[in-house]
Amino acid sequence: MAVKYVTVQQHDFRNPDKPRYIAQCKSRGHVDVRDISRDLSHASTLNAADIVAVIEGLIHTIGHALSDGYIVKLGDFGSFYLALEADSKNTPKEVNAHSIKGCKVYFRAGKELVRTLAETSFSTK
Repeated sequence: MAVKYVTVQQHDFRNPDKPRYIAQCKSRGHVDVRDISRDLSHASTLNAADIVAVIEGLIHTIGHALSDGYIVKLGDFGSFYLALEADSKNTPKEVNAHSIKGCKVYFRAGKELVRTLAETSFSTK
């Protein structure tokens, strides 16, 4: 099945009089843990409840590993890592824990996931 897209107008700051248009993904909805666990249970000997328990445990473990400063690598699926949101300072001595506003979790897709997505087809909505 193809990924649907819509055409949207984008403001061009360099040339405001001339509009630009880009393709933007159009979501079909969402897939949640129950959907994933149901699909995986049909492809394995585990039941859906066991798979939900594994996914919940994975979320918990990833969160703790990230908060302990680790990069979490999940093989060909990809890696999760943190990036800090911090105020810039004029000197290195001014940088401290108080200059950090927070952090964001980032995901970098692994080779197999990238390879799968490379085969994606697209069609207009």
